Amino acid sequence: MIQDLKTKEPNTLISVSSPWPDLYEGNPNIHSSIKIGDMHVDYEKYFNNIICHEPYMSTYLKKNIHIVDAWRQQYGLENGSDGSGYGDTCIDLAIQEPDKVYVVEIFQHMRGNPFIIIQLKGGTNPMSPTNPQHHDQMIIERNYEQDYNLISALHEEFKDIWLLIVRTKNDRYSANVDMLPRVARLEDEKLSALFAMTQECLSFVTIDSCIHHFAAQRGNIKRGVVMWGRATQPDMIGHDWNANLLSDHPSKVEIRPERVVEELKEILKKEKPVLNEDNKGQADNIRRNTGVKRRLIQ
Repeated sequence: MIQDLKTKEPNTLISVSSPWPDLYEGNPNIHSSIKIGDMHVDYEKYFNNIICHEPYMSTYLKKNIHIVDAWRQQYGLENGSDGSGYGDTCIDLAIQEPDKVYVVEIFQHMRGNPFIIIQLKGGTNPMSPTNPQHHDQMIIERNYEQDYNLISALHEEFKDIWLLIVRTKNDRYSANVDMLPRVARLEDEKLSALFAMTQECLSFVTIDSCIHHFAAQRGNIKRGVVMWGRATQPDMIGHDWNANLLSDHPSKVEIRPERVVEELKEILKKEKPVLNEDNKGQADNIRRNTGVKRRLIQ
């Protein structure tokens, strides 16, 4: 959305207030980024018109509009840059220099082998080691309980590929996962480092959390498998070039590991699409080049 907003108002400086301001460093269309809620910031210095839109408390609750389109409507960007009437869901972030060095170190640990990123937990509170399941966190926690069954099945199926698990120290994985030889872990790393690693992965298997968004980088889109509970849906916050698996359970992420493995096998069979670098019709280009249709797999 940032590129289209800058095109609409080229002389306006764009500042972003976000929980993760470092993610926006290096974007030429963003003048500055600050941590949201930081009351020590001189907001007059950073912002002239402050436009705030919280889609989680608006029409977005009806689950019939994508979050990107909800934001575009708020900023007067109803029409997509390709004239389609909607915006694409690609992201435009830059890899920071320290994170490039970090990526090389992780590659060395995995002996230069191709890898798949795994993220099966999310929403736990990294600041609460004594009570990560505090009631304020339970509403946003996402947890795939069959972690060992799935990871061991992936490990057995893809013998030439490493599995890189992204987690916080409070994400509770089965202890048996640590016994698998081709498994590496990134724990409590800053999001900019996770973004940098995602740009180098072969694919990913994840719940609805940060990784499938980082994999949507314009010009370097990675297709993977995303598992969804019933709180959020792919039509609301997903990317339709992925294999989006809907839960068999009405209120949690519960999907058979065999289904995930089969979907990932299909993704890895396909040749990586050639993606355009411009801002026009990116999602359509992906569908044309890969034959991918919107996949809501019940």
